[in-house]
Amino acid sequence: MLSLRFLLHGLVRNKTLQSLEMGQNPITTEGAKAVVRAVQSAKDTSLIRVCLDGISVDEQFMMFMKELFDKKGVRVTHGDLLSMANSTEQKEHDPHDLNRFDPVMVLVEYMRIDNLRLIDFFQYLDTNSRERLSKSDFREGVANLCLPLTEHHLDLVMEKVDLKRDGYVDLEEFMTVHREVSRQITQRTTKARSKRKEDEGLVSLRKILKEIVEKRNKSHREKASNRSTNQGRDHVITKNRTLTVTKPSLSAQHG
Repeated sequence: MLSLRFLLHGLVRNKTLQSLEMGQNPITTEGAKAVVRAVQSAKDTSLIRVCLDGISVDEQFMMFMKELFDKKGVRVTHGDLLSMANSTEQKEHDPHDLNRFDPVMVLVEYMRIDNLRLIDFFQYLDTNSRERLSKSDFREGVANLCLPLTEHHLDLVMEKVDLKRDGYVDLEEFMTVHREVSRQITQRTTKARSKRKEDEGLVSLRKILKEIVEKRNKSHREKASNRSTNQGRDHVITKNRTLTVTKPSLSAQHG
């Protein structure tokens, strides 16, 4: 913790640093909070991004992070959100809450669970056939897929995937980040197996995503059945795009 204290001492005095990369380091939750508080206290900072990927955080950290973004516009990425099992105030549990997960990892795992190739997912989001995705494309796409990602999540997606910093994500950028996140998932899985365990974070994420996909597909089947009953014949395609239960049907995009 001594070395972290020295680092933060210099951080608050640095006026030129724009991105702080501290992810995957042996930093505790308290250390992560100390980093955010240090950035908050810096009177003259150029920081726009702090990476704490792989470092578990708690609810208090999330509060500090929100305050930092609201006051200085600094975006912070982080690891899993620790559950507050010993909290005296029990909040209503949302079984599909994705707040504690990296939103890019959410998208990568979603593609795997819904049997989507990266190119299929990209084309599904690219409704205007511009061969690049804006934040609004992601927003509309995840909403149609019933993935409960917030505006903050979408900001983090753009921050991580928009490698060229031009406000758009092209297929090459998406593929690059997809490979890196897939590698991280493999590493986490391998590490857990070496200890004869499962990665609880990944298991939880996959369970949530499977439930979301099943619920969405059930709703789509019921709507299709109702249309068939009311109209006397099936109208499977009602928009210019659709996804099925297992494999995505992208032919509707060009039909």
